[in-house]
Amino acid sequence: MKWIFAAVEVCMLAIFIYGTIRCRRVRNRLENGELAGLYMPIGRFLSAKMPIRSGLQKRLSQLYPSISSKELCREYQAKEVGQIFLMIMICNAVLLLGLKDEEMVRQVGYQLERPAYEEGDRQEVLIVENQQESTVVEVTIPHQMPTRTQAEVRLAEGKLWLERYIRDLGTVGASLQLPVQWEDVLITYTADDVKIGEDGYVRFREVTGPQKIKAELSCGEYNTQMQFELAVSLQENATLAEKIDEALQDAELTETELLLPKSLDSKVLSWRLPEQQTQKEMWILLLWALPFLTIPLGYQELNRKEKERQQKIALAYPRVIQKLTVFLGAGLSIQAAWERTALQGDRKDPLMEEMNVTRVQIRHGTPMQEALRQFGHRVRNPALRRLANMLCRNLRRGDEFLLEHLKEMNQMAWEDHKKTVKIQSEEAETKLLLPMILMLAVILLIVMTPAMLTMSS
Repeated sequence: MKWIFAAVEVCMLAIFIYGTIRCRRVRNRLENGELAGLYMPIGRFLSAKMPIRSGLQKRLSQLYPSISSKELCREYQAKEVGQIFLMIMICNAVLLLGLKDEEMVRQVGYQLERPAYEEGDRQEVLIVENQQESTVVEVTIPHQMPTRTQAEVRLAEGKLWLERYIRDLGTVGASLQLPVQWEDVLITYTADDVKIGEDGYVRFREVTGPQKIKAELSCGEYNTQMQFELAVSLQENATLAEKIDEALQDAELTETELLLPKSLDSKVLSWRLPEQQTQKEMWILLLWALPFLTIPLGYQELNRKEKERQQKIALAYPRVIQKLTVFLGAGLSIQAAWERTALQGDRKDPLMEEMNVTRVQIRHGTPMQEALRQFGHRVRNPALRRLANMLCRNLRRGDEFLLEHLKEMNQMAWEDHKKTVKIQSEEAETKLLLPMILMLAVILLIVMTPAMLTMSS
């Protein structure tokens, strides 16, 4: 698995270097900063053949009316593709580092390290193969040998547990499997009339009635005995898993390891751990899906920019209507008043930018009524659209009350502007509430700390 991720990472790195060299001088008007210079070239290289999305082109033309919408769309698509590619490359590198020292199939050989006595037994799920078939078994690795005191306590507890277990069985059938281990206490059974396997299996044959069975409980080097009456049976036609369980009862124990059987029924056994990749697959999917979250984040950024643009247009509207009223009242024509207002304003202001676009359209031969109509459609502001319609109507059939209407609109615009500013100031106060509370908590902490230290001393 890790070699696949390594090959993908090498290929992506080669594409990144080649694309960055090919498109290192791309224009970047949407993003600023050093990081943008890292992902924009590879994004332009990969998105060169992508079709332009009409919906995106329309939104960008509304946000940046003075720049070619086609070029802006290509830059935005390059930004999206570049961010996704760069994040995929980073996430793939993180996965590669996580898989650096991990093997999907771990060969364990024939030795398993035993835990310390205080740690208790350890369970390992292993895959065992005998050259023809394989099965999954759960191996219990006993802890290391206990001391005499620990063994006596364990044996007393194991004896009580076995007595309760036998008492709860009651009357049994023709066969039964007796427990051969309780925690770290091993149990072996012997009987006079029946044969009991080392794995705890026993079967009645022609023997009837209660059968006396002796149990020997051992914990490390120490043991104790008890006797009870029971009937159990040994299963026939055992499966591979049952044979492995039986063979594990005879597995050799060293001081620190459990030696697994090397062969069974003249067949060589091989042991390995199963593939554990459920959690790994989850992280792989999560890290590979993470880069594509930049797409909705990009649209959210566009929505935020559109909202900010509309707010700036609404705030600039009262000044524009005031200047138009003054210029028209001074005797200028509508076109001259429009041009002077557009030229005197801040070119970075969205409303001034839209008015300059309309001014350029008129200079290049577009009829003023059509240019004003397009202006009202672009700004998407009801008050400015009403202003554009009123000017178009005046150009088409004349309106002797144009100045009176403009003065009324100017007065209403400034009243709405005052309300908007008041609302924004209230919102700012609300946003400052949390920082003020945090500052108050810090001040209280600074004031109370010396007093607390003095009291404690």
